[in-house]
Amino acid sequence: MAMATEKFNSSIEIGQGGYGKVYKGILADGTVIAIKHAQEGSLQGEKEFLTEIELLSRIVLGLAKGILYLYRKANPPTFHRDIKASNILLDSKYTAKVANFGLSRLAPILDIDGTEPAHISTLVKGTPGYLDPEYFLTHKLTNKSDVYNLGVVFLELLTGMRPYTW
Repeated sequence: MAMATEKFNSSIEIGQGGYGKVYKGILADGTVIAIKHAQEGSLQGEKEFLTEIELLSRIVLGLAKGILYLYRKANPPTFHRDIKASNILLDSKYTAKVANFGLSRLAPILDIDGTEPAHISTLVKGTPGYLDPEYFLTHKLTNKSDVYNLGVVFLELLTGMRPYTW
């Protein structure tokens, strides 16, 4: 950045905001860019970052609570099978709501002796890029599959990148 802006030379300063000065920069390939140089003591970037982290935390916590509800509180417990960003709704306060139960399956019920089966054998359903590899390979559905999907959504939120699909 220092090279592109001639060490933040004041002659190429193109503006200033609450965050700091903005400089015209030129990359080695000739691309013209604008670079913000943080003003010492400025908290604007920090405040924006913290606000974004708080919002993401609220969404992630809401998602985790929603999935936990499906296994622990719902009667009967349910496997969603298609946890993905487009199946998450946000209300006006950015509280996450799990939606679209079109592929969901009821969790296994207790056997006669009172033990819970470890999985449900079923055809694989879900969205490529979010599918749990173990479920995909074995056709054995467990709550781990939804937790895997949830992890992919978390990574999507943190990185801003869509999951890889084959």
